Amino acid sequence: MKEPQTARELEIEAAAQSTRPQPTPLCCGEAIAMLVRRGLRPSTAPLDLPFSENLDEQKSAQLSGLLGHYAFRLFLRGAIQKSGGFTPDEATQYLTRTQAWECAESLVRLGLAEPTSRGRYRLLCTAKSFGGTLEWYIAPPKARFRRGDRCQVPRLRCRRRP
Repeated sequence: MKEPQTARELEIEAAAQSTRPQPTPLCCGEAIAMLVRRGLRPSTAPLDLPFSENLDEQKSAQLSGLLGHYAFRLFLRGAIQKSGGFTPDEATQYLTRTQAWECAESLVRLGLAEPTSRGRYRLLCTAKSFGGTLEWYIAPPKARFRRGDRCQVPRLRCRRRP
């Protein structure tokens, strides 16, 4: 069985290898560069949102305003968890029936949900969790959905280099 290399032997071996430039990572931030130096390959991952990334500015502002209310965030979280459809009462136990219905209708007016049958609704875009929506909400308004900005990276997915 071969003995493991010492740190000095590993350094000498690494220094002897060709030093071809690494592809430029997503942005030139120090955090990304640190991940690359540690042998990871960061890449962008799609945002996990219950709405399209092409949401227009007006609807984006309206949704942001609604998300400013804790009750609406609770309702939307419950709606996301009920991926097969939901009644407003099923989405959350923290709101009255009227409040829950108003939240559901707000989603319909924004084009994020549609009524199905007998008081049921369904989100038009599915999400796995509320986390992506919360990340979108707390991002500065001008940074939402921008692509190619110097350091605007919504989520990272890291894989070890081969």
